[in-house]
Amino acid sequence: SILRKNQELAFGISVLNDINQTPQAYLIIKYYRVTNNFFRNGILFFALIILAFSLLIASFLGLWFGKSIMQPVKEISNHLSLISKNPSNIKPFTSEFKGVLGDITDVFSQMNLSLIESRKSLLQYKSITDHINVGIFFMDEDNNIIVCNPAFHKIFQTDLSQKLNLSKLTQISSDKLHEIGNYSTHNYYLSVEIDSNKKYLILDLNLNKEGDTIKYFGSITDETTMVKTRKTKQTLELELIKSNRLAKLGNY
Repeated sequence: SILRKNQELAFGISVLNDINQTPQAYLIIKYYRVTNNFFRNGILFFALIILAFSLLIASFLGLWFGKSIMQPVKEISNHLSLISKNPSNIKPFTSEFKGVLGDITDVFSQMNLSLIESRKSLLQYKSITDHINVGIFFMDEDNNIIVCNPAFHKIFQTDLSQKLNLSKLTQISSDKLHEIGNYSTHNYYLSVEIDSNKKYLILDLNLNKEGDTIKYFGSITDETTMVKTRKTKQTLELELIKSNRLAKLGNY
């Protein structure tokens, strides 16, 4: 029989009998299981080689993934972060990637260029509205001003941070304002008292309905100077006519 003590060491045991089959001696042979060690070490060696190759391949894949996928994604992410932090400073996005990621970066680049053009157009419109003397505004159905240009604040002498309501500013009821907007009544003339000064204004209000949302777009023109000039001129003309009449009476 064979007695295996462990993976390295084993004993071969043989019983020597006489002619009567009575055990007379035991023969024990000690030997090392070199073959098993060889196979075991070989398997371990190949396992280490396979592990090394796997790590090497994983390293190359990681570098490729980082360069081909993560880098463009990171560039796009950084560019979006810059846009979110400072929307007024949008710059063109350029990249030289290929394949699907190249297509993605190209689409992002086109979107970025569209944003630049849109921002340029918005700045041009803003420049126009900021420098005209006519007050332009959007208001909701409760007559609250959503957005307006500086001229609107100048006409009503309000602060840029104030929450404004057109009904209160013009001293016109809410129903009347809606009537003006709904029926597109252009050039509605009104006069208001602002800080004890009387102003003559022209209101143009139009309904702008998008789905269930109702907004009114309008403009306010300050005609105070023109009206006062016209009244002064009329007064002078009347005084001149009166003087002429008195002069004619004096001649008689």
